[in-house]
Amino acid sequence: MTMPAVLISARRAALRASAALFRILVVFSLLLFCWDALWRFAVQIAPASFWFEIDRVEILPPGDVVIVWRRSHVGDLPVVSVVELLGEDGSQPCASSGRRVIERDTDRAVVPIDRLLPDCRWDALPDGAYSLMVTASLPAGSATDKSITVRSENAVLVVNGTIVGTTRSSTRSEL
Repeated sequence: MTMPAVLISARRAALRASAALFRILVVFSLLLFCWDALWRFAVQIAPASFWFEIDRVEILPPGDVVIVWRRSHVGDLPVVSVVELLGEDGSQPCASSGRRVIERDTDRAVVPIDRLLPDCRWDALPDGAYSLMVTASLPAGSATDKSITVRSENAVLVVNGTIVGTTRSSTRSEL
């Protein structure tokens, strides 16, 4: 074989190899696109309870600790949470939001109320009973999020700007 014949055969081999690599790249790109589209579709049609649950929220006496019964069905799951303090008259004097993780294999979170509502000015609240409303949302990758909202079974009692206790819960705490 002469030198030009060797170059021509090497060039053909290189073209065949690059064409095969290009076909593999196109096939894997299509598979990735289909997988992503299927995953997004599944997220859209599955209810929030498929991903995670929040069963109930209870404020423990003397009112400084909250238990949130929740669980993830897909491992450690980052959610966006919004906690609102609601007055008897429907007012909302305090609210806070942030990212939380629902850990795998846990069924509850025990959280100080000051961590849930870090900017709440308890001394500025009028006397009364205040319940908590907790909303957890899983970003679904589109205009709609998967969210669950639960209101506490009992309320925290505030007198003279101080938490003095809680109202009676309808269920007994299992802590």
